[in-house]
Amino acid sequence: MKMMKTTASSRASEAAMYDSVNGIALAGKGFSEDLAEMEEAPEYESDEEAADDGGSFQIRKDFRATAVFLPSLVTDADGKVSVDFKLPDSLTEYVVTVVGVKENTFAYKEETLTVANPISVRDVETRILRPGDNGEAGVVITNIGDKDETVTVDFAVLSGLEKTDYERRPGDIIRQNGEAVVSGESKKSIVVKSGDTQTLMFSVDAKSAGWITLSFTVRSAPVNEIIYKGLEIEKPYIYETVTTVGQIDHDEKSAEEKIIFPATTDDGRGTFYVQLDSSRLGTLRTAVDYVFHYPYGCLEQRSSAIMPLVAFGDYISVLGLSSKVDDAKTVASEEIAKWGDLQKKDGGFPYWPDGSESSLAVSLRIGEIIALASEHKIPVSSKINKAKLVSYIKNELKKLDEKGWYYPRAYSYYVLARLGQKISASDLTKIIESTTGASEYAFAGLAAFENGNQDVAKQAAKKIKNLMALTTRGVSFQTTAPWESWYFYNSDAERYALALHLFTKLDAEDLYNGHLVWQILEMEKSGQGRWQSTATTSRVLIALDSYIRANDLTATDFSAEALLNGKSILDGKFKGLGAEPVDSKYRFGNLNEKSKAKDDKFSASLPKLDVPLETSVPLEIKKDGDGILFYTASMTYAIPAAEQKARDEGLCVYVEITDARTGEKVEGNKLESGKIYKEKVYVTTTKNRTFVAVRAPVPAGAEILNSAFETTASVIPDDVGMSKRSYNYNWRISHQDIYDAEIRCFWNSMPIGNHSFEFMFRAQRSGEYESPAVLAECMYEPEIFGRSNGKRWTIK
Repeated sequence: MKMMKTTASSRASEAAMYDSVNGIALAGKGFSEDLAEMEEAPEYESDEEAADDGGSFQIRKDFRATAVFLPSLVTDADGKVSVDFKLPDSLTEYVVTVVGVKENTFAYKEETLTVANPISVRDVETRILRPGDNGEAGVVITNIGDKDETVTVDFAVLSGLEKTDYERRPGDIIRQNGEAVVSGESKKSIVVKSGDTQTLMFSVDAKSAGWITLSFTVRSAPVNEIIYKGLEIEKPYIYETVTTVGQIDHDEKSAEEKIIFPATTDDGRGTFYVQLDSSRLGTLRTAVDYVFHYPYGCLEQRSSAIMPLVAFGDYISVLGLSSKVDDAKTVASEEIAKWGDLQKKDGGFPYWPDGSESSLAVSLRIGEIIALASEHKIPVSSKINKAKLVSYIKNELKKLDEKGWYYPRAYSYYVLARLGQKISASDLTKIIESTTGASEYAFAGLAAFENGNQDVAKQAAKKIKNLMALTTRGVSFQTTAPWESWYFYNSDAERYALALHLFTKLDAEDLYNGHLVWQILEMEKSGQGRWQSTATTSRVLIALDSYIRANDLTATDFSAEALLNGKSILDGKFKGLGAEPVDSKYRFGNLNEKSKAKDDKFSASLPKLDVPLETSVPLEIKKDGDGILFYTASMTYAIPAAEQKARDEGLCVYVEITDARTGEKVEGNKLESGKIYKEKVYVTTTKNRTFVAVRAPVPAGAEILNSAFETTASVIPDDVGMSKRSYNYNWRISHQDIYDAEIRCFWNSMPIGNHSFEFMFRAQRSGEYESPAVLAECMYEPEIFGRSNGKRWTIK
């Protein structure tokens, strides 16, 4: 695009430019008649030939929404100022806004700037595609010249984003290459009359998840250009994972698990993963993957996602994050810096990034992560005001003292101690001597340890051990002491993790530690490779980080082997602390030849297992030598569409789509291009729920129109047992996120009854599109969920 020069006149000494409704801010006056034209270019036989000619072939790939933003310009003595800038490649109409200020005098002017070619070509496509979609992409051609023109368009689909203007920064999540093909004609010609607009559309078959580039090569007498536009293909496969973990102790030689491989998997997509490890880190792979990829963006979960990078940044390859993160410390440091922009005036942090009030629960978690980052020598941005955070926590502590809540008080003491504050020994002793639970005792003991008070920390450890009983390999709490949860904290697994954390700090070789680790891993096993929630999983990971680093496993020296149905599938040798785990991944099932492409959970290039399906198959783990062997076996498989039926596991979900104009309910799976539809999502619960998330996808060929959700709630009356206090709950949606083809809504509190929200979408592009099920789930109790049926839509 050409460099543009603009001149603005004003009575003011300064002109400020800012984003307008159309997302563009330019300096200018009287530009409504202006026309910025692209340079003409010669015709080429191919993109490569064009690229070889010194760049004279017009390449369009910069589609920034904002062309320029200059907040402070100073006029000359005549009240004029000029500025040069480069326009993006978008052919559009920009809004030019100038605000002038001189002392108490203000000036304001807003006009338009049209950017076009004699033959103006604009790309049109869906915002996303999903594998299996057959969608549309094309161009809208406008002839603003004085004679008819023949325009030829060659359409191609390229894997990846190499041709676009996308540049990956250090620390960014890697954008994997996707795959799509042109179906039908890839080259079309049309005669566009002077002053007329015509459309040329092409068909695209989306094959595999990732990013692709749509390439439109336009040839005409006045204009030759290439348009590159990046597009994401999102994967709609719904996977289920079953994981087992275990260990073989010093005096043991083998262990055995039973595996049943399902015969029905979506497109034959099933993987089996085995890992043998001497450091315990490998057993955390599934749990780390869970917190790292959890889809909701509240600050508690964003901090949980960063926690593995803070604690285990040196082992990201072991934890399976090397394909996602190049530099763990950089990613963690940059994410923590973003939190600094969200810190409130009182020093606390909100639950949602756009929240108006600080949350003590989230602020304590962030304070703990900041301390952990400093301990691991990860830079913490100066944007975060630690002094204000400390002041906020201390102020909230005064309120907690009035309420008598032990858990948040004990947690606050611990975080303050981690942030370098001195805690009164008498305050900690009061908690330890009270009748409360193991988590509270552990936090008080950890706070005392941070302050160098070993005696109080040992007193807390003794109090916890009095509540516990050792089993042959594990440990259990034998107590009737009160156990209070606080927001999303203090789950059953968290008590064990906090006890392990405290005992490890006091004595890395404590007898209880090995039993606690075994018990915690058993909980991971029953939790399908993770623990109850992101909050609980993070707490466990922090404890295990402390335990792993406190135990130098230098005496390790053994070999190990995994046999599936009598055949060796993995083996390795482990000697010393530096011994890395070994792992292997296989596929099973009858692979659909049309769906071989790789996604996050599957690759057709994996070796295939020769095992019977729907039959119990033995997995034997053998060890020879001195040391403890930890193993993980995990099976992941895509659920076939026929089995993706609506489910009610504590939340009932129902979806209704109607014609927005007539109110007629849409039956079947057909939508009409150009029509506006209303989608209403109903969620019903028979118990009071907290922190409920709902994901409502629309077909990729549709466009969500509005963010002003209409919500309703009806509540079951008192005679079924709900207290009158529930009527004071905030039943409205607490937070909303809008994505290209999905809306996510969240409730901090969802009382018993029926709840719903509705939104509009327009069917845009003809084709056939997969639409996953609408999913509702409790964010911190994922076993409580519900979903509707998925559907394949046809837009005509």
